[in-house]
Order: sequence, then structure tokens, then C-alpha cells
Amino acid sequence: MNPSHLEREPMKEDNEVREYEERRELGKANVDSGELMLIDPAYLNLEEYPFAAEELTPEERLGTARRVLNERTIHVPTGGDGIWRVIGVYKITETPIPKEHGGGAAKYQELIRLEFEAEPSSPEIKE
Repeated sequence: MNPSHLEREPMKEDNEVREYEERRELGKANVDSGELMLIDPAYLNLEEYPFAAEELTPEERLGTARRVLNERTIHVPTGGDGIWRVIGVYKITETPIPKEHGGGAAKYQELIRLEFEAEPSSPEIKE
């Protein structure tokens, strides 16, 4: 999903720009280590970071993986294990399109923050 794009939707007759926030569930994460990690998948490219290179010992592969993960990720402590809902909060801006140009509204969406919520079925999480 591209959080910043334009799309047309019907709009009320007023000619004012509307701004509001919208929460969307992006997915769920199962946590067994007490933390989540956010990482750009491009940093998991095995050609650039040879985790599985035959010339490395298991300890060296683990060290390389830890270095990359520490340098390229955001660690999010969860306070416990369980299932976490990942919520994206978007700022929505709707700009009216004049009737002579087809009417409706141009809608711009910008991801402004991520939220994490414990699933009610996750009793191990400390609130």
C-alpha cells in the first residue's frame, strides 16, 4: 500500500478542504521475545550481508546478523509476549475538485504514526 497517493471520492457540496485522521489495522505480529523490530526489507538482502556464507562460522554469521539488525532497525519493546495489532494512523486531506473538472475530491493520505495494541487474547502482556 502506498500511503501517499491521490484518489477521487464523492464529497459534500462545500468547497472547503477537509483534514482528519484515520486509523487502519495494517496487520498483526506475534511476539515471543518481548519486542518488535521495524526494518526495511532491503537490508535483509543476503547478497549484501552474507549471513549464510559458507566461509563464516555460525558465530560469525550471528555476529554479522546482529550488527546489521542493530544498525538498520528500530527496536520496539512490547513489555511481554503475545499478539500485537499494528495500526497505521493516517492524516487525510480532501481537496474539492470543481464540478467543471469532474467534481468529487482529491484525497491525499500520509502515514503519520504507528501504534501497537495488545490483542485481548494475549494475557502475558503487562499493561
